[in-house]
Amino acid sequence: MEEERLLHDLIVNTLRKRLSREFPDLKVNLSGERRHAFREFYPDIIISNHGMVVSVIEVETPETLTEEKANEWKAIAESGTRLSVVVPRELKVKATEMLWQKGLAGKVSIGTYDININLT
Repeated sequence: MEEERLLHDLIVNTLRKRLSREFPDLKVNLSGERRHAFREFYPDIIISNHGMVVSVIEVETPETLTEEKANEWKAIAESGTRLSVVVPRELKVKATEMLWQKGLAGKVSIGTYDININLT
């Protein structure tokens, strides 16, 4: 459980670092934080431009890729805001199937991450 939270926050912070170069108005909610709201949700990353939310990013781990999260994605996507879901590479097929089941396949982008540890 703690490892999942650490992994989630590592990915969110990595994305924040990369995206902040292009989007200076970036708000982040790490695991369990409820500091920045988008409607009634607290997505992991909220990207704004001139005060308007232009994109929302949700980072999922194997533990958080659930039906409940898919329902949350649907509500966010139906608001008209661009949504990207970032999942472990090995769960991309599962996430894609969940998006198809919710009728979101063409409305939500999927990104993947992979953690490699090389011991030499």
